[in-house]
Amino acid sequence: MAATGLARGTIAARRSTFRSWWQHTGGELWDVDHHAVEAWIAGRGLAQATAQRQLSDLHRFYWWAQREELAGKDPTLFVEPRHRPRRVPRPAPAAVVRRALQAEDGRVRIAVALMAYGGLRCCEVAGLTVGDVDFEADRMWVKGKGSNERYVPLVRPLRAELAAFDGAPAGTPVFPSRNDPASSTTAGRVSQVVGAHLTAIAGERMGAHRLRHWFAGEMLNRTRSLETVQQLLGHASIATTQGYAVLIRVDSDVLEAFD
Repeated sequence: MAATGLARGTIAARRSTFRSWWQHTGGELWDVDHHAVEAWIAGRGLAQATAQRQLSDLHRFYWWAQREELAGKDPTLFVEPRHRPRRVPRPAPAAVVRRALQAEDGRVRIAVALMAYGGLRCCEVAGLTVGDVDFEADRMWVKGKGSNERYVPLVRPLRAELAAFDGAPAGTPVFPSRNDPASSTTAGRVSQVVGAHLTAIAGERMGAHRLRHWFAGEMLNRTRSLETVQQLLGHASIATTQGYAVLIRVDSDVLEAFD
């Protein structure tokens, strides 16, 4: 997996799936059929998306095992795929975003700005360092999911938030660990901190990823270009970006045609 360039997080997730499957089978990996796989998936109470991902993990494992002549069959081939319901993006309300950007804690405020003004994921915020920010060119170099890389414009309000880092050592994390300012933190910690901040403002549970949805909606309405938003968000396929088309606001003069 490492040789194919998979991200560490993906490898860790697959390793967890393999370990659970090994424990379930008691190590008897080669003498199971699709009924055993279906029973294992069904008995764990997983969300459909998680079940489908773990089924895919097992498929890759058995593909490798067959290639290495460890297994004679792939028991996942006859397992019914899990239905993944289409989810509509839910951007954070503009009023919540505005208040979130006024956080007194500068560390939290920068994370919110990176997600709302740059569309970064939690993992991308966690991995961003000063060396990735080009103040002269007004852009950031972001390493996203699947080791995909992209440039994100450093818009004026985001540049203002990051100005304090101008001239800092290249390896300085933009969102450091609270216990060690010289060390970066994890995506989970970014999600936890930002999500708690949004929830406190909104008065209801609100995940950090909704800031990225807000950014996508704003960019789509300003540019009217799915291709541009695809590049800004770092989507490998424009089919993923098309899911944000529901966020396009229809001009009032168009609606007046129905009067």
